[in-house]
Amino acid sequence: MKYGLLSYSTRNIGDEIQSLAARRFLPKVDLHIDRDYLNRVDGSEPFKLILNGWFTHRPENWPPAPAIRPLFISFHITREILPRNVNRLRASDHLIHGASLEYLRSHQPIGCRDIATAELLNAHGVAAYFSGCLTLTLENRWPQRSGLTYCVDVSKSVARFVADRVGNPVVSQTHDVALTENTEARFRRAEKHLEQYATARLVVTSRLHCALPCLALATPVIFVVEEPSNYRLRGLCGLTRHLTEDELLSSAADIDWKNPQPNPFDVASLRRDLIERCMSFVRN
Repeated sequence: MKYGLLSYSTRNIGDEIQSLAARRFLPKVDLHIDRDYLNRVDGSEPFKLILNGWFTHRPENWPPAPAIRPLFISFHITREILPRNVNRLRASDHLIHGASLEYLRSHQPIGCRDIATAELLNAHGVAAYFSGCLTLTLENRWPQRSGLTYCVDVSKSVARFVADRVGNPVVSQTHDVALTENTEARFRRAEKHLEQYATARLVVTSRLHCALPCLALATPVIFVVEEPSNYRLRGLCGLTRHLTEDELLSSAADIDWKNPQPNPFDVASLRRDLIERCMSFVRN
């Protein structure tokens, strides 16, 4: 059996971080396939593919090609129509009708990254459950902490606030990546980010796929969110120590900046189930 891995043509390196989590379970990677063009597969030889992450900028390219043998895990269906969605189709409408819906039914149960996606699918007759994000299965392979604090895609006000309280300079980081970088370079960049988070003393971020990997890596993290009740975050936001920017800047939360506390919520049960399902998919 061959194995595929999702690749991307976006500005968000968090996509590759999610694929790195999937890659850990694969005995090999025979091909990369763009998340937004799953209907375009050369040849008819079947291959297994973990379908995790955010779907999709191109709903018109759904359902995937018959050669794909999918595992739906940590699957999110967006309600947004972003600029790259040139046909202006809403994924949360397109994926629950016709052939797209039948495809999902044929591969149920669907493990959903967030509760909102699980509710959407269940409402349309697709067996679905909240799985959490596959990045919760990442392992910390770096034994030494650097003592650095990272601020990842937060405002300058937040970065200054954090630096004043930790007593040391913070390292400002971004998940933005140039569209011109090729797949191999993007994955190398994602791996470097994970090494930084794994060795950090504290991470403050607005990025979901910085916050969730930090939970898996046992790195104290503060998740800065615009709206905790956002449908995309349902089930995930509650796993983190999260604050709005206003709450953080007003010192509303009791945070020990000098000696960051461990992350307060246990993700072990979600992690175990994700690992078991992915390992079973590969074995069978």
